[in-house]
Amino acid sequence: MNDNDNHFDVKEFLKLLGIIGYDNSSQKDLIITPGLENDAEIHICIEKALLPVYCPDCGNRMYSKGAYLRKVKHPVLHSGRQLILDLKQRKYRCTNKECNFYFNEEFNFVEKYKQTTVMIPYLILADMKDITLTCAAVSRRYQLSDTYVHSIMMTYLDFRPLPLSEVISIDEVFLDIDYDERYVVIIRDFLSGELIEILPNRYEGTLRSFFRSYSSEERRKVRYVISDMYDPYLELPEKYLFSAVSIIDSFHVIQILEKAIRQYIDTVKKRYQKKLDEERKENNLKTNRNYKSRKDPVELVLLKRHKWVLLSSPDNKPEFSSRHFSRKLGIYPTVERIEKMFLELDPMFPVLKELKDEYILFNREYEGREEEARPVLRKLIERYEKSEYRIYKEFAALLSRHFDRILKSFTLVKRENKENEIFYQRLSNGPMEGFNRKPKDMKRLARGFSNFAFVRNRILWSSRKNAAILAVPKSREDAFLHTGVKRGPYKKHS
Repeated sequence: MNDNDNHFDVKEFLKLLGIIGYDNSSQKDLIITPGLENDAEIHICIEKALLPVYCPDCGNRMYSKGAYLRKVKHPVLHSGRQLILDLKQRKYRCTNKECNFYFNEEFNFVEKYKQTTVMIPYLILADMKDITLTCAAVSRRYQLSDTYVHSIMMTYLDFRPLPLSEVISIDEVFLDIDYDERYVVIIRDFLSGELIEILPNRYEGTLRSFFRSYSSEERRKVRYVISDMYDPYLELPEKYLFSAVSIIDSFHVIQILEKAIRQYIDTVKKRYQKKLDEERKENNLKTNRNYKSRKDPVELVLLKRHKWVLLSSPDNKPEFSSRHFSRKLGIYPTVERIEKMFLELDPMFPVLKELKDEYILFNREYEGREEEARPVLRKLIERYEKSEYRIYKEFAALLSRHFDRILKSFTLVKRENKENEIFYQRLSNGPMEGFNRKPKDMKRLARGFSNFAFVRNRILWSSRKNAAILAVPKSREDAFLHTGVKRGPYKKHS
């Protein structure tokens, strides 16, 4: 089908619908006539040839009073014009008065009682593969209601959990669908990257029902469970996956350390802000002014805009052009100069930087060398415990509490890429954290959700490699959960 330069190829479209074969052979009982064509619409008139029709019940001749017009939309033209099929459809009635059987002509490319062609649901599903498109955006593209798009996703898709793998990742995403569906749990196959299942919440009962739906033999295949430090996740091997070990990946360990550093930076920032407010009030009294705020001094600019000095990795620092003068800082900035100025703001800053850099370097150096990392990690914990700083002591307590689970994260597992090349990858929830941005973006674009089943279908449909469509769509009664409560009176907005 081609709609470039406002030219529409009728034959190509009819081939696409199956009305005309690709060998240009058409259905003999159809009469196809190009109709009105303008800047807004293209019409194609289709009717069945007038042939003798006999009653399937009594065998008598049937008659028709004439054709009535039925308009069917197929809005898929690239130029934005609307394609309308003008179907001339007849209603036949048996001439035998005792039989009185009647039926309407049917076209195989249009469903009964529908105003769209049979291709539209599949085109909608193809577009909904793109998780950045909302139902509203797709509905506008096809000039349909977003409720119809939502219905297609629910009736044509039905996903089942995938088998458990040797390595599974588990994490939650805050989608706030309902009170009991605030944190949606995603369970992922670390080796293949496929989503095994999406659960509505992280309640103990929900996790128990999911894992017990697998046989004990299937559950014993799992060797590693990668998660954060949420206790129910850490207890999964003890309760259901008896051959597995729990792993806390390095991402979450460093994340907790970064959170503590951020909190301390905010404390220092509040101290400087308080000092600035006191100076402003004192100056207002002296000058009889009523200024509500003052320009941030260099200290506050550094604390607000250059937290990277403490939070970035040793080899991942921003670049500055020393040729451009920074008015806020009053200098020609370089990485070294900003670092020096930032670290001088508080005596604790150099200590925190040393702590973070030391652990990050340790975390990288011993990748794939679990046994060699064991004594080094013990020495780090002992040194942190003897420190006079609270953040060091709390971080040491964290490392001690999850010592074995953290060490297991240094394990490398064998994987295979798309080119069937073998490579080794460290056990980590990094890929999971990267994927979790997609549901969050989907929620932001849709401005929230109210149906977990739809969210589950949408995420699995867009992420599974070989997601299948039902050959026979489900009925609305099977696809949607009905409460039995009738909707009250309401007014439609024009």
